[in-house]
Amino acid sequence: MAAPTPTARGTIPSPRKRLKDGFKLLVTFARYPTIALWEISGKPPGMDGGGGIDINTMQDDAFRPKYPRAKITETDATLKCAYDPATEDDIENMINIPDTITYRWFDGSTKAFFGFLDKWEPDELVEGTMPTGVATIIASSWDHANEITAGPVVTSVAGS
Repeated sequence: MAAPTPTARGTIPSPRKRLKDGFKLLVTFARYPTIALWEISGKPPGMDGGGGIDINTMQDDAFRPKYPRAKITETDATLKCAYDPATEDDIENMINIPDTITYRWFDGSTKAFFGFLDKWEPDELVEGTMPTGVATIIASSWDHANEITAGPVVTSVAGS
């Protein structure tokens, strides 16, 4: 039986750099790039491998082995923002409509993906606070125009 062999950590290649501040992230819907939503915070879609496949048999004495799945699922994205109440009609016209959504970081790097606006939930209105709401965006990985599966496209700017 072979044992796992430790791997030494390498030096991260230049010109890679880590984000040092969460400010700022802008979100654009291709269907309506001028929608009256003002970003406060956001969570871009992530990636989920779907968990391991149990490949345990009676011949495995001490551990239950797992095997990785073949496909990746893009996770949901969210956007907390201030809004214009008149935007409700625009939001209604965007719910469940296939779109291209772009998350743009402060340095100009982008993540564009196929998806749709799944949910809009205004937060509780409280005197003395700015009205906000949360949009939930489903990353669909489905190009409706061409009827094919398509993952996100990340575009980095120099130094990122």
